[in-house]
Amino acid sequence: MKARFFCESCGAEVSQTQKVCPSCGKTFTAVKCPQCGFEGGARQFARGCPQCGYLNVLPPSSGVGGGSKSGPWQKARPLPRLRLPARFYRVAVVILLVLLLAMIVLLVVVTRR
Repeated sequence: MKARFFCESCGAEVSQTQKVCPSCGKTFTAVKCPQCGFEGGARQFARGCPQCGYLNVLPPSSGVGGGSKSGPWQKARPLPRLRLPARFYRVAVVILLVLLLAMIVLLVVVTRR
């Protein structure tokens, strides 16, 4: 999920590359994490806060006019990595080949009748 950026003054969504808010005209000098307060460049926040891992996936609920600090922010959850041993894949391929062969044999037997 891609990080989204919002103006701290008015709550309007802004592009990662914008230096000035198109809604209120505030100049951006840094991006600030709503969870831990870490400040840094927009590129550092491309995958969430580099300090605490917090990721802004929803805009502030109040929209334009000043978002609340406790708006609907969600913490990014990393996807689990499924690392299975190579033996598992070999056994799975053998089982699938046996099932495929059994289906072919069954199809041949049924069509001969």
